[in-house]
Amino acid sequence: SSLADEVLSCAPTLRAQLVLLSISGLLWYFALPLIAQRVIRPHAEAAPWRDRWAGFWTSWFQKSLQLHGLPAEQYFDQACVFTAILLQHFVGGLLCVPSVVGAPLALAAPLARLGALCEAGWECQDVLTMIYQRLLGGEAGLKRFPNVVVVAQLVHHAMGLSMVVPMNLAL
Repeated sequence: SSLADEVLSCAPTLRAQLVLLSISGLLWYFALPLIAQRVIRPHAEAAPWRDRWAGFWTSWFQKSLQLHGLPAEQYFDQACVFTAILLQHFVGGLLCVPSVVGAPLALAAPLARLGALCEAGWECQDVLTMIYQRLLGGEAGLKRFPNVVVVAQLVHHAMGLSMVVPMNLAL
């Protein structure tokens, strides 16, 4: 079969999986900032709970990720991006629902593979972006991605990056 057929059917072949992983990474690399800035940000800014929401995320970034000393606006931007990331995870999980509820294997298997690739593509682009920012982003890159964030993200992404494609090939 052709590569296009394999990609469209999310076939369990190495070439189809790598193409779909790359497509997923590129899609989320460009889509997440747009979703954060054009959908989430306007909604959060207009919401009556804006200040509580911003305060929650500022506190979370400071305590959990040790992101200290950023301007309030930068914490708000990060909160919008993080919310977009949660939406991305929801989409990846949603693609796996047919597999969980017992849909026919011909439908469930390709969607589950695509859901896993959705996550791994996001993780791949996130790691590459973080490394690029740390190496070439100067002081801003170091501030945005302190050592604790780099370690946490690498540990967090390790499973998806190392297991999704082999799992998709085997199952």
